[in-house]
Amino acid sequence: MPSDVPLPIELDLLPLVARTDIRDVRLVSIEAQAPDVQAEDAAVHFTMDEMAYRVEAGTLFVRVAANVRYLAEGPGAGQPSAPESEPPRLEIGRITLVLLAELAFEGGEISQTQADEFMARNLLFMLFPYIRTTVQQVSADLRLPLTVLPYLRRETGITSEDADPPD
Repeated sequence: MPSDVPLPIELDLLPLVARTDIRDVRLVSIEAQAPDVQAEDAAVHFTMDEMAYRVEAGTLFVRVAANVRYLAEGPGAGQPSAPESEPPRLEIGRITLVLLAELAFEGGEISQTQADEFMARNLLFMLFPYIRTTVQQVSADLRLPLTVLPYLRRETGITSEDADPPD
């Protein structure tokens, strides 16, 4: 919740992320399928759909969908083996979830340009912990291979050659 303490500087001068309050993040849809067999050796494939959003009266509403597929090597039941160098992968489980987030901004209205920049630079980092937690819990509940998504890293622009300490 935004602070009631007055700030010593104008809110318009603060970066938008410093004026952001996450009001709500809720799971609005989940679909999951567990395998009929043990899936300990399944490969995990994670994707996210493009986030959709709209701005209304100083509030940003965001919809994000994440998809996790569990793929096992080998043909499905009743399918002949293929003599290929790369064994076929069969989907044995999946989790699809949709989150809806509501963010408010101290200082009132924001422009569409500000919202676009905020989405591109910050929103995935703000919502990813919710996605990560849900995927981990659901994968455990369904006895799928425990799926712990890694934390996100921001691009720093620093290469390993640049990482030497200054003289």
